[in-house]
Amino acid sequence: MGILKSLKEFIKKRILINKFPNSTFYDNVQVDRVSKIGLKTVLFSNTSLIESYIGDYTYLQKSTNVFKAVIGNYCSIGSNVSIGLPSHPVNFISTSPIFYDNSQPLKDFFVSKKITSENYNSTHVGSDVWIGQRVMIKSGLTIGTGAIIGAGSIVTKNIKPYSIVAGVPARILRMRFPDKL
Repeated sequence: MGILKSLKEFIKKRILINKFPNSTFYDNVQVDRVSKIGLKTVLFSNTSLIESYIGDYTYLQKSTNVFKAVIGNYCSIGSNVSIGLPSHPVNFISTSPIFYDNSQPLKDFFVSKKITSENYNSTHVGSDVWIGQRVMIKSGLTIGTGAIIGAGSIVTKNIKPYSIVAGVPARILRMRFPDKL
């Protein structure tokens, strides 16, 4: 069984390398068919990219998950980061997807079609953004160009360009540069 798993991993990696020849992929990287990756991008082990775009010279450290996001060039994204965390509707009879989204990988549903899309808004990360380890970013937000997000932060609101934020929820600590600059 180990040989078969290794062969499947090798084939997946070769497909990624052929599709994105100027980028680097480590073991167990998941990239769906609609995602795009820029030049010289690096995806470390156990990263996942779903319905997303990653810009040139950006890297995602190990065990990072990106869902429905556009990430700019020259970004440094730490390990165990989650970008594009979906939410559940709070005005339905239940918060369980079996009542509103039959596209989920669940066994049974009480709806025949998806009846809401509010839980999957696209997330936008500008260029030259540094996201520290274990950061979680809610879906639908915009992280401004040049922003820095401290490790362990939970981002629930848009982040201004060139701001340094940290905390739960993330708050502006200071700006990287004076406004004049």
